[in-house]
Amino acid sequence: MKKIAAFFAAVFLVFALCPMAFMVGGQVSVLLDGNALEFDAVPFIEDGRTMVPMRGIFEAVGADVAWDEDTKTVLAVRTKGQETSVVSLQIDADYAFVNGEKKVLDVPAKIVGDRTFVPLRFIAEALGETVEWNADTASVNIRTQGGDAK
Repeated sequence: MKKIAAFFAAVFLVFALCPMAFMVGGQVSVLLDGNALEFDAVPFIEDGRTMVPMRGIFEAVGADVAWDEDTKTVLAVRTKGQETSVVSLQIDADYAFVNGEKKVLDVPAKIVGDRTFVPLRFIAEALGETVEWNADTASVNIRTQGGDAK
């Protein structure tokens, strides 16, 4: 009887802690104005920050992306209305440049496999968008100005 009770207690703990394990190092879903985004590589959480494939997130919010292999630097430019935003990140650097101004990153851009990942909140906010985290669903929603990403 004790073994059965211990078994059920263990199963309960696994299911109870599953969402926390998922959020600590697991996958996360990304929405843009409430619509799910699909990437060619899976977003993940690192040090409490959602990391997403660089090209996928920049293109989803209407930015043009360039990659400099020699310096391992990402350059994204987005024009929205009459406003142009320029974001530059170098792999493994703890800073980025937004419209020429140096900004500190909580988590640097990094290469995982053959994909470059960038911190989602930093990118979205650098482009003037709002980011909302939903811990219950392990999802992040980017709210664009006017609800239109382009």
